[in-house]
Amino acid sequence: MEGSNASVPQGLEVMVSKIVKILTNAKRRRLVSALNVAARILGAAMTAVVQYMDSEIRAIMAQYMPLDSQAEVPNHVNDQRA
Repeated sequence: MEGSNASVPQGLEVMVSKIVKILTNAKRRRLVSALNVAARILGAAMTAVVQYMDSEIRAIMAQYMPLDSQAEVPNHVNDQRA
């Protein structure tokens, strides 16, 4: 009988430790998921800013240094008419 009584508190101790681990992991998951959401929002915002700046820089560079694949846009009056 004593052997079975001794195992009950140990079983309860194991159960309590499992419950504590589950609750601790749940708190960590909430914290980690909140950090993941914040990181994803920041990443999406940074990506949007980088894409916007890239398109602006390309537009400015296209004005002054047109690529060979782009049709040239005349930006001055033809010398023959002047």
